[in-house]
Amino acid sequence: MAQPLPASNKAQNFQRIQGRVTSLVDSNNNNKILTYTPTSQHATSQTAQNIKYDYVILATGATYTAPISPTPQELTLENRLKGWQAAHQCLVKAKTVIVLGGGAVGVELAAEIVDHYPDKQVTLLDGQWSLVPIFPEYVGDYALRWLEQRGVQVKLGQSLQSWTDTSCTLQDGTVLQADMVYVCFGSRPNSDVAQHQQLCALTNRQTVVVDETLQVQGVNHTCALSSIFACGDVASPPTHDEKQAFQAEIQGKVVARNVLKLLSNNYNNSKNVELYRYPEDIAGSSKMPLVFVLSLGRYDGVLGFNTLLVPGPLAAIAKWLLEYTKVLHMKGGLLGQFIWKLNDAVVLFLSRTLVLPASGSSSGGFEQQERLKVA
Repeated sequence: MAQPLPASNKAQNFQRIQGRVTSLVDSNNNNKILTYTPTSQHATSQTAQNIKYDYVILATGATYTAPISPTPQELTLENRLKGWQAAHQCLVKAKTVIVLGGGAVGVELAAEIVDHYPDKQVTLLDGQWSLVPIFPEYVGDYALRWLEQRGVQVKLGQSLQSWTDTSCTLQDGTVLQADMVYVCFGSRPNSDVAQHQQLCALTNRQTVVVDETLQVQGVNHTCALSSIFACGDVASPPTHDEKQAFQAEIQGKVVARNVLKLLSNNYNNSKNVELYRYPEDIAGSSKMPLVFVLSLGRYDGVLGFNTLLVPGPLAAIAKWLLEYTKVLHMKGGLLGQFIWKLNDAVVLFLSRTLVLPASGSSSGGFEQQERLKVA
């Protein structure tokens, strides 16, 4: 969301295509042919198109319910901005708000609402007995105190039967009404194309199973589909990382290096190639660091780096700096690129030397993230 996607550039041998992928191999599951349907408003045809490829990278992420994630119609930055503005107007008019989900998304949303609109009645519900369970217990306790001090009704251990745009029904039959209901749990991996062809091995959450080189595993979980890689929220590596931006970026670097290595290997007619492993060959460790900033309104939050936790205004300042420099980075600015290259190197160095990950971290905690018990 930092800027519109780059346009096609023949000089750089780059082509950007806006479309929805329907298959990764042909009907015989033998040939490397990707099929997609154009979705751009400027497309001259809406019929299916094919692209031959050497390697494919699945970096399709995951989706929340709108307006947390874009709707299918918000495919451009302009349309996404219109969606934000419409959602903002609905929030401004609302007097009562229910937020479903006590993970990072739900907690930050509830905090932003009560911070900017302290007169609104906000209720936060979650099926777990603690907030943000993927983070250390202290973080959830700090967030709970912060929210309750500002009048947010936090209801934990609440199972849901159903919900609508203006109400939710609990398992015991209690119906809660509100002017707005935000669904901040149940992020869905965008792995439809893998599910449709039954080509890739999937977890119970429908994330794509990859090996340590981030190559996709076949349906029998034993053979890698050597031409297809996956990274980010859609992928499930052996480390079972939490789904966070830092992990996704490091995975992207591993995939990019491996594809370039394979292309170079093919060009030089080499038969043996040793690919980079995630995370060992990038992080220098078998564990990725847990790095996060949980925002609590504009001036508070919790900064976390493995076992080191820093609550208060410093966390809010850190979050602003991280977001500001990340936008510069995504725009291709030299300052942003330098800052984040240095940041990644320092974080990885400290994580394997001074501030080590907690024992048992990166062990599937995401399975509990932003999820309510739904009957």
